[in-house]
Amino acid sequence: MSTGGESVARCLILDRSASDQENHREREPGEDMKITEVRITEQRRAELVDGTLDAKVGPGDLLIRTEHSGVSSGTELAVYTGLHQWIADPNYPDWAFPFPAGYSACGVIEEIGDGVSSFSVGQRVVIPGKHRSHAIHPAVAVEPTDGCWLVPDGVPSEVAAFGCIIRYGWGAAARVGTTMGRSVFVQGLGIVGQGAVRAFAAAGAYPVIGLDPMANRRDTALSGGATACLDPTDGGFADTASKLLGGEPLADIVADASGAPAGVVQAMSLTQEGGQCVIVGSPRGLADAVNFYPDLHKRCIEVIGAHGDYLWWNLGARLGWDVDKAMNWILCQFGTGRMVAGDVPTATFAPSEAQSVYDMLLNDKDRIVSAAFDWSRD
Repeated sequence: MSTGGESVARCLILDRSASDQENHREREPGEDMKITEVRITEQRRAELVDGTLDAKVGPGDLLIRTEHSGVSSGTELAVYTGLHQWIADPNYPDWAFPFPAGYSACGVIEEIGDGVSSFSVGQRVVIPGKHRSHAIHPAVAVEPTDGCWLVPDGVPSEVAAFGCIIRYGWGAAARVGTTMGRSVFVQGLGIVGQGAVRAFAAAGAYPVIGLDPMANRRDTALSGGATACLDPTDGGFADTASKLLGGEPLADIVADASGAPAGVVQAMSLTQEGGQCVIVGSPRGLADAVNFYPDLHKRCIEVIGAHGDYLWWNLGARLGWDVDKAMNWILCQFGTGRMVAGDVPTATFAPSEAQSVYDMLLNDKDRIVSAAFDWSRD
C-alpha cells in the first residue's frame, strides 16, 4: 500500500476557518465539537469543509473519531461526475449537491452515551459513515443503515474502513448459494470486484479467476486471493481460460462487477450451461444485443441480482443473511486471514486531497484501484 501526496452524524456546515489543532482539541463540557468532512459540492468539485457535532452525546449514542474512510469509487464517482440517477430526483433530496460523500469508515470510540453497554471507549468499530473526522452514531441500530461493528485485533483501520464497500462484492458469493469447489469468473476488478474475489476465495470457490484489461487491477486481485487473472481482451484469452478451467472457457459462476450494461451481456456469455450469472456492479443504463433465447433460456442460465442493500430489506432475512451477520463475517475473515486484504486500499490520502483523489480514480485508473482517506493527516 502506498500513500498519496499532501454514519450520518448530526452536522451543521460552517465556513472553513478553524485550524486543525483547534478542530482536534478536547472540547469543554457542553461545547459543540468542530469537525471536518468531504463534500461533493457540485459536479466535478469536492471540498473539505468545516462543521460541528452536537455538544452532548445522547443516550445510546457513541462519539467516534474516524481513523480511515474508504472511497466507494463507483457510487462516489457517479455523484462526482453528475451521472448518478438520484442527483436530480426530488424523491431523493439527500443525494442532491452539496453531497456528503462516503458510506464506510473505521474509527475509535471516544465517548459513550448513557445506557450503552455493548461498546467501550477505545474500541475500534466500522460504521456506514461519511468521509468525516468524527461522528455521533447509535450503538444499536435505529434504522437498518445504522449498524456498528467491532474490528478484530490485527485488522488495520485502513482495511476495516472498506468493510461496508467490500460487502457489495461479497454479495455475489452470498447470493449463489454453494461456492466450495465451483469455478468463478469475476468480471471487472474495481473495488466491488476486489471484494467479490476475496469473498469467493474465502468461501472455497476454485478456481477464482479475475477478468480485467487493466494490469494493476489484476495484480491487486492476485494479491487478494485470486487463483489467476486474465485480460479478457487478449487474443489468447479463450485458450488460457480453457486450460485453467479444464475444458471450455466458461465458469460455473460469473460475477459481473463492471457496472456496465454491456458487461452483463458479456458475463452471460462466459457462464457455463446451467450456471449462475450474478450482477454485483450497478449497471446503470440499457443493454443492447441481448437475445434471451440462445443467450439465457436455452442454456438454462440463472441471472441473479445482488445489490448490497438487499441486506437492509426483508429480502435479506429470506435469503439467510442480514447486515450484521454479513459485516461480522467479513471482518472476521479479515481478522483470521482467510480473506486477504492485499493491496486494498492501494493508496491513502489526506482528506484535503479529495478533489485530486476523485480525479485520479476517474482519469488515472491504471495508477490506482482503491483509495482511503487518512484522518490523522488533516
